[in-house]
Amino acid sequence: SPFGHLLLDAGEGTYGQLLRLFGSAKTEKIIKGLKCVWITHRHSDHLSGILQILSVYSRSTSKSKANQDRSRDEEIVETPQRNKRKREADETYECRDCKFSFSHENSLRDHVPIHTYFSRRIPQEQQIPPLLTDHHSTPSQPQPQPQPEQDEGGARQMNIEETEDESQELLVIGPFWVEMYIRYYARHEKLRYRFVDAGDLHKAYPEDSKQTPHSQYRWARKRLEEAGVTKATAVKMIHSHPSYGLILESKMKEEEEGSWKIAYS
Repeated sequence: SPFGHLLLDAGEGTYGQLLRLFGSAKTEKIIKGLKCVWITHRHSDHLSGILQILSVYSRSTSKSKANQDRSRDEEIVETPQRNKRKREADETYECRDCKFSFSHENSLRDHVPIHTYFSRRIPQEQQIPPLLTDHHSTPSQPQPQPQPEQDEGGARQMNIEETEDESQELLVIGPFWVEMYIRYYARHEKLRYRFVDAGDLHKAYPEDSKQTPHSQYRWARKRLEEAGVTKATAVKMIHSHPSYGLILESKMKEEEEGSWKIAYS
């Protein structure tokens, strides 16, 4: 779109295909203009190219940020709003079996049944701890999420101020496997991204217009709007567990043209 770029699935060789189609200079511009990558499911022809895309994106935006840093000397000021966003970003949901911490509640909900599935299919003597627990299907209780402040009239305040680092992060949406896959690689290279579980994306668009979404969903919604998407809906599909199709909508104002809607699975 004229606002920014969206990438729907990133199989092996995605970056190479972009280079062959558009050339080096235009591909770099496209990658830097990415606002969101949506991964439908964990099969390699839909997922394994995300690492190179994130690597190239992180390097290109880091170069841009370095140039900007050389041209300014002001320091980042810690504000209550910024500290609150950092606390919310640190909230995790831990699986009691494998101790993996997810950043989204739905990720834990989709992940836990896998332990149940394998504990039933694999003979007990062949199972590897920590699958052998009495609570393998019971998720840990997440910490309650802080509620947005309210003004005197009772309406919730919505502050979407963000730091320069946050503005350079690439939004990645998909099932929980995607977060696990990227985080494993990110131990070796610093990647500029933020993951949102597709199953929790509806929290960015609360039915009650007075309800303010959690900061990570406000951020995701803002990123999508930067790409011209006014609403994104995840649809659970019958495929590998879990899989999500999506519906993207762009509604322009009445005096403007160019509204569109895409369904993808």
